[in-house]
Amino acid sequence: MRIRPHVKVFAGPLDVVPLLNVFFLLLIFFVISSSLVFQPGISVELPTNAAAGVLANDKLVVTITDNGQLFFNDQPVLWDELERELRELVLHRKELMARRGGGARAGQPTRAPLVILRLDRRAPYEQAMAVLSMARSLNLGVCLATATPRQPVGLLPAPVRLPTGAE
Repeated sequence: MRIRPHVKVFAGPLDVVPLLNVFFLLLIFFVISSSLVFQPGISVELPTNAAAGVLANDKLVVTITDNGQLFFNDQPVLWDELERELRELVLHRKELMARRGGGARAGQPTRAPLVILRLDRRAPYEQAMAVLSMARSLNLGVCLATATPRQPVGLLPAPVRLPTGAE
C-alpha cells in the first residue's frame, strides 16, 4: 500500500528579506572587524621596514616630501607654524586631561601624543632631525613611518652592509 503525502510544494516568489538580513550582518561584521589606518593623502615614497605598525590613538602626522615640503596632518606648513601647532595641541591636551581629573586610570601614567614622521627616503636628513628634536622638546612620542617590503612570508630581509672606512 502506497502512502500519499498531503504536503504540496508551493512554487511562489523567493523571499529575499532573509538573504538581505544575512548580507547586512556580514557587511557589518567585516566593517567592524577591519582595522582602519589613518594615512594622509600626501604621496611620499617610504623606506621599507618589516616591523609591525603603531596603534591609532593620538597621532599627529608630519610629512616631509623629497623636495623638502613640510605638511602637518595633510596641510602645508612652515617650520615656525609646525612648532606653534604642536605646542597648541599639547596645551589643549593638557587642559582636557586636567578637566577630566588627570585622565589616568587606577594609577596608570598618561601616554604622550604620538608624532608620526612620514619622511620620503630622498628627503634631507637634517629636516627629519629637526622634527624629531622639536617633538621631543615638547615631550611628544615620535614614530617613523615605513612601508613594509613586499616579499614572501618567512623570508628574512637581506642584511644591510654598512660602509667601512678601511677600504
